[in-house]
Amino acid sequence: MSNPPQEESAAVAHAGDPFSFRALAVELIALLVTTARLLRTHWFAVLVLALVGVTAHLYLQDLSILAGRLGAVPGLLTLTLVPFATLLTTVAILLVLRRRARSRSMARDLIAALGSVLVPFLVVYESGGGLTEDRRVYALAGVWDDIGRMDIDDVDGTTRLAEATSPLVLAIVAVALVLRRVGSQVVERDSLWPDQDAPVRMGLRVIVGYFELVWIVLGASVVTYAMGEARGWWHARVIARALAAWWDSVALSLPGLGSAVSWLVAAGGVLFTGAITAVVVPLAWLTIGLVIYGIRTNELVSMADVSAKAPFAQRIASRVEDPRVVRAWTRISQPQGRFGMLIGGLGLMVRSGWAPLAAYCLLYLLLTFVPYLVWGAFRAITPWLDALAWNAWWAPLTAASDILVMVLTATLLAATADRLLARLGAPTALRLRERPVR
Repeated sequence: MSNPPQEESAAVAHAGDPFSFRALAVELIALLVTTARLLRTHWFAVLVLALVGVTAHLYLQDLSILAGRLGAVPGLLTLTLVPFATLLTTVAILLVLRRRARSRSMARDLIAALGSVLVPFLVVYESGGGLTEDRRVYALAGVWDDIGRMDIDDVDGTTRLAEATSPLVLAIVAVALVLRRVGSQVVERDSLWPDQDAPVRMGLRVIVGYFELVWIVLGASVVTYAMGEARGWWHARVIARALAAWWDSVALSLPGLGSAVSWLVAAGGVLFTGAITAVVVPLAWLTIGLVIYGIRTNELVSMADVSAKAPFAQRIASRVEDPRVVRAWTRISQPQGRFGMLIGGLGLMVRSGWAPLAAYCLLYLLLTFVPYLVWGAFRAITPWLDALAWNAWWAPLTAASDILVMVLTATLLAATADRLLARLGAPTALRLRERPVR
């Protein structure tokens, strides 16, 4: 009797035709079918996890507002946990949908993986204005909280939210970075611990991971704010005003040239935004999936096994034996260092072929329209609602769309990451019912 996973490996190897729209169509169909099968099998567990994640995100926002009553430092330290709820939920869904390689220290590996994927996750999170929105909600809700408590001396919220480039915020970032550095050295020094999984050592890993989260999240806010301030500073300079006046005179003298340049600038902005949404963000998600699924997987990648399973194994062999792929497997599979796993995930993604990456980007782009479909469907069902009623429904509809997007995005990510790893020689490990062999 043939083995279904072997048949799946053959299909993965056969789908590697380079620069072919047929290969793109094959990948699109395969991802859609696999995603549908995962949802049919695990829809309830994934839905519950997404619901818990969105709820935790909202409660952490409320907790940061309460912590802000004690001052800016407790409020900001709690605010950094808000985006982590989304990341942790996504990782939990990924682990539900696919078995990982057996490891003697799964908890330690996952803590290291979470630290490695913080950077690509924040790219995803901030692409939708997540960090900015968290700070806006924190500041606005904090003002209303102060007013509700009749704290008239603090209704402006100045003690809750310090300016991003203020000495206080910069000091928090610097202290968190130093503590992260010192803590990681203590954790990685084997002579100080009886074994790798000592409870105190694992607890210290979690604390070090929190310091990592603090300095990266607040550091990203500092960079974003500083860039905005730099733009304002430049536009206020004499040379900037002189250049603007010169260009206005050129546009008046040559209106055709002025119109063409204005159109090119506008088109460039649209193309840049589209590239971020359609390419950078989905590839950042895909890097997260490859890092989470790739830990310790190099112990299972064997060209002898691949050749025995797949009649088209020569195509996979050229990838798996590529020294760049070997280095990527080594980096992603050994959870050590700060950015090694991240670099390994990027390397595997680049070497996996253009067709699966393009297919995933297209499907992810379609998922960005899910919130509009939710609002459109609700509007079609309830056309009689007025503006006041719509305001009342805004929060639950937003939460529902967030849950649906998380369910679909994480499931598609699991299907794609598993398929890419299979193309590079790893065994497929999705938690799916085996199809009957006829």
